[in-house]
Amino acid sequence: MAKNQGASLHSIVADIKKGSFATIYFLQGEEPYFIDQIESLIRSKVLKDVERDFNQTVMYGKDSSAGDVIDAARRAPMMTERQLVVLMEAQHLDRFADLESYVNKPNPSTVLVICYKNKTIDGRLKVAKDLKKKAVFYTSKQVYDNQMPAWIQQYVSKANLKIADPEAILISEYLGTQLSKVANELDKMILNLPSGHHIQKEDIEKYIGISKDYNIFELQKALTYRKSTQAMKMASYFSSNSKDHPLPLLTASLYAFFSKVYTLHGLQGKSPRAKQKVIGVYSDYIFREYERAAKSYERHQIEHVFELLFEYDLKSKGGWEAKSSMESLTRELIFLIYQAGEKALTSSR
Repeated sequence: MAKNQGASLHSIVADIKKGSFATIYFLQGEEPYFIDQIESLIRSKVLKDVERDFNQTVMYGKDSSAGDVIDAARRAPMMTERQLVVLMEAQHLDRFADLESYVNKPNPSTVLVICYKNKTIDGRLKVAKDLKKKAVFYTSKQVYDNQMPAWIQQYVSKANLKIADPEAILISEYLGTQLSKVANELDKMILNLPSGHHIQKEDIEKYIGISKDYNIFELQKALTYRKSTQAMKMASYFSSNSKDHPLPLLTASLYAFFSKVYTLHGLQGKSPRAKQKVIGVYSDYIFREYERAAKSYERHQIEHVFELLFEYDLKSKGGWEAKSSMESLTRELIFLIYQAGEKALTSSR
């Protein structure tokens, strides 16, 4: 397998599935999900089940030294073509730079997988430069909030299922950006749906447990489209289910939403595509929701919403002389945000 200074996930997976293995894989980055996917695939392909007892070694950075890793990798395989050595939590390995001697002269009958999670190696180190030259070097980048709906759509499409923007947004808003968690929940749903099925909100509610009517995305729509009855019903629902919908999570989600709406106010005269690029929203459907929210909330009113979010987030964590219950804080916050938009609407008439 050719060495790669910045291998893509697709190329790495394709080569492994073909049985073309590198002597060293260096997998680093902030998103552990992709690292785990590659490491798991390598484990399943390098050795047969009967070969693993004598030819697979799993080590952990906290419990091992660079010398231990080198000794394991230098060993000859037993009764098979190759052996597999996996170094987990490599970011905790003491004297990691000492691996340099092995990186420059690896054992051709060993596949060494180095999992360097939740961070990246200092590129100025000689061992890092050598890894880029000698190993399959992969950096697992974090998937951000605005990228999650597209990631979800791509994930379910691999299972020959379809999901539209609103449903993908609903899942991403509820589950966040922890990919292992999102994938696990999607797998539960995928297992219960027929091939070619178009995923509906009812499916999401049944298999993932996200209410199709009471979720952060629907709350944002209620606030945007000035649906007072729906907004207050949702305020009551969230306040009554504060364990599943904690106020700090609610404030964070609303802050992310209104931050993009606020940014749109400063992009007057720009083309829709330019606006989408700036706020990081590439779905036309989602972008229309943000544009509509910008009409419902004037810039100075969003600044007031930010103040409310900061105040109630602090109260939810015991600050600001908070005396109200979490339930009443949630109701108060949603009412005040709705009221801020109502004032904006009135002042623009």
